[in-house]
Amino acid sequence: MNYENQQDVIVSSSQLLESQTRGEIDVQIATAKAYPRTVSLVTKKILDLATISQDTAESCWYTLPRGGKAIEGPSVRMAEIVAASWGNLRVQSRVVGDDGKIITCQAACIDLETNFAAQVEVKRRVTDKNGRRYNDDMIVTTSNAGCAIAFRNAVFKVVPGALLKDVMGKVKQVAMGDERTLQSKRDAAMAHFTGQGISKERIFGVIEKKDIEDITLEDVAILRGLATAIGEGTTTLEDAFPHTSDPSEKGKKLHEELSKRKSKKPEPTPEEIAESDAKKEELKAKLEQKQRPDAYVQLSTAYDVRPDIVDESLGEVELPCMLDLVWQDLDESGINKLKRAYAKYAKKISE
Repeated sequence: MNYENQQDVIVSSSQLLESQTRGEIDVQIATAKAYPRTVSLVTKKILDLATISQDTAESCWYTLPRGGKAIEGPSVRMAEIVAASWGNLRVQSRVVGDDGKIITCQAACIDLETNFAAQVEVKRRVTDKNGRRYNDDMIVTTSNAGCAIAFRNAVFKVVPGALLKDVMGKVKQVAMGDERTLQSKRDAAMAHFTGQGISKERIFGVIEKKDIEDITLEDVAILRGLATAIGEGTTTLEDAFPHTSDPSEKGKKLHEELSKRKSKKPEPTPEEIAESDAKKEELKAKLEQKQRPDAYVQLSTAYDVRPDIVDESLGEVELPCMLDLVWQDLDESGINKLKRAYAKYAKKISE
């Protein structure tokens, strides 16, 4: 087969694939028009599936700490339930880019009834903090997480969020439970994160509590949402639970050791105190004897009238502004700079 024939085969294969895809979409659109969704039945189905068990309800939203607040949103699991229940929806997600450091995941969602579509991209790093690329298994895991998040974002771009607000509220109530289940839920939440190496202090820092007995149902919901976000790859353990400012045991010991060393420092003798006071008096006398340079006095007076020009003139000779200038510290070079600054000021005023 010559090159031209090979090219014809390639073109024909491409056209065939495009024709098949178009045919599939046309059939789906025709089916969607023939069997349109009923919103009331859809929302009921979403609620039934999302609350089929308490574990499912708990996995239907994520939580992220941002600026001292907990930001909540529907999770990947909720997006799957919504997509399956909404019906007449076409969703695809895939990896479309990898530059060695960042992978780009893309998802597209089409409502076959309304012909409304959305396409989103999600980027995920595939290098560690030292810039080394992940191994193959970790890259696959990161890619899957990125595609899942892109899938979620695309679905919630197309399905109206206003319809899900009440549903999510009811799902959250089921997930939170009531006061009777509070103790078991908070114990389970604490055990989940401490088992992954997160200290109680870091957990308390996120929900702003001092003790496990202070944890409420709302706090448990936040922790459960964080667990979902971490599991989806939306955030990491380190980002979700930043280190608190409380000193660690090692830090406390170091602080105590430094305090002991300071306490062991001997008190100065009367002779040392007298010598120190004498040096201070000597320095004070020298400063009082030193006269203010004429250029300084002239620029200080000018500063009250035109501070902008004075500051500009000082800047040209690399001196700070008058308000920050300590004339006692000026050496001969500094005094000469003052003189040049005043000369520049006088010239600008005359112009």
